[in-house]
Amino acid sequence: MRNTLKLSVIGVAIAAQSGIAMADATIYGKLNLTMQNNNFDYFDRPQKDNWSLDSNASRLGVKGKAKINDDLDAVFKMEFEVFADSGFNSCNGSNNTFCQRNIYAGLSSKKYGMLYAGKNDTVMKMAADGTDLFNDLILGDITNYMVGENRESNSIIYTSPIISGFTFSTSTILGEQSGVNNSSNKNPFHNSVQKNSGLFHSISSAVKYDFNDKTWVALANDINVENADITRLVGQTSVGNFTF
Repeated sequence: MRNTLKLSVIGVAIAAQSGIAMADATIYGKLNLTMQNNNFDYFDRPQKDNWSLDSNASRLGVKGKAKINDDLDAVFKMEFEVFADSGFNSCNGSNNTFCQRNIYAGLSSKKYGMLYAGKNDTVMKMAADGTDLFNDLILGDITNYMVGENRESNSIIYTSPIISGFTFSTSTILGEQSGVNNSSNKNPFHNSVQKNSGLFHSISSAVKYDFNDKTWVALANDINVENADITRLVGQTSVGNFTF
């Protein structure tokens, strides 16, 4: 389902102009439902032997942009997961019909790239770029098999334009910890200063090279994202009717 409408948007760049601009926006959605027979006992999941109706990251969202000048747009996206099987699911410790997915606002330039902030997939996760063929499925999603498939709050992300086939993306993820000593006895030898309080304590970056419209390769790196340091090499190529 796609529909076009006009929305009043107040963004960072628009606010700098002390005004409100009309943005072209698109409402979109996806319902992905499967009826399946489950019989498994693996990873951290409880054992199952039953039939179930599952909602696989079904979603509803709105995204759009407002033109600032010939090169610069203010952009935004608000996407929420909906639970079509039961209507409710545990999200952030409470039952919600809607659960936050990628939500951001920022600036997009054909010349300088895109800078945006909010809650979003990490640069490493985005580097997979469609190679996860069973994405969103309860068991098939590579989230079940690999670390690094994260969506992080308080993210500030920059993606460059394509330069000679190369695209560079990087982000910093603000832990927003207090950065103070939380030790109850204030003993200098038992310092418990919270570590994730700086501007660049968690970083996710990637560089991608497109050989052509059928072949690309990307190298991604996470530093202290969900307490993990990860390096990932991912690529894709198509030969005839086959994709590797």
